[in-house]
Amino acid sequence: MSLRDPRLDELLAGRALGDLDAEEARELEKLLVALPGGDDLSFDLTAAALDIATLEKIEPMPAHLAAKLVARDEPRIAEVTQLPKPRPRPPLLPWLAAAAAILLALFGWWPRLSGQGPTPSQSGTSTTTNGTLAATTSLPPCPSTSSSAPIPKPLAAQREELLAKAKDVVKIDWKAAAKEPSAATASGDVVWSSTEQRGFMRFHGLAPNDSKLTQYQLWIFDQDQDDKYPVDGGVFDIDPSTGDVIVPIVAKIAAKHPKLFAITIEKPGGVVVSGRGHIVLTAGI
Repeated sequence: MSLRDPRLDELLAGRALGDLDAEEARELEKLLVALPGGDDLSFDLTAAALDIATLEKIEPMPAHLAAKLVARDEPRIAEVTQLPKPRPRPPLLPWLAAAAAILLALFGWWPRLSGQGPTPSQSGTSTTTNGTLAATTSLPPCPSTSSSAPIPKPLAAQREELLAKAKDVVKIDWKAAAKEPSAATASGDVVWSSTEQRGFMRFHGLAPNDSKLTQYQLWIFDQDQDDKYPVDGGVFDIDPSTGDVIVPIVAKIAAKHPKLFAITIEKPGGVVVSGRGHIVLTAGI
């Protein structure tokens, strides 16, 4: 089932605006004959509503018009002593198009809101109360559990999986720097696979940091890289409420032959080149 002829809507809008010529009026008449439910007055009603909304001044009904209404035996209408005086009409085409779109949307959704008609997952057209056809909106079906994105494994499980599957994986224990109080009770290890360019750091007893003041940063010293410019392995925080902490390694460039991993204390967000004034932990291969 397809939407009705767009030409019909164009001519109906033209009639509402009062700018149809004789040939267009005849064309509209022919299209309305084939329209289910007869004439469609939605555009005219919309134009009338817009006219009423833009009225400013009310003036008395002319006496001769009131007399004619009485003569036609329409006293209830003749009792109306004031009629609105129209003001210059603003361009209605943009308003009319917007109002027509709203009407179409309402007609399409009404059967569903009242518990009738197609379900939200169906698409196509529906018949409004005046017999015109209105588009219905297609909604995607609610995702089922089976089609949703898989939940990432906990970091501890990812670490164990890397240890079990990566053939070149290395595991090295951290060594605390002698003069750094934040690592006085720290222990743990670093796990790394060069082929997968993945790794994890595990910490126990490393002093928590205030992320507004400082952050821990990992540096990877690679055999193929100048020691002055080690690979940045990312920044991280230690939360005292979490106990043991596992942190994934996020190397900014590939580290194919690492020889040393080092943790420093830096400003929030980390640095590009560390001054190495606060080395906390190291792990050498």
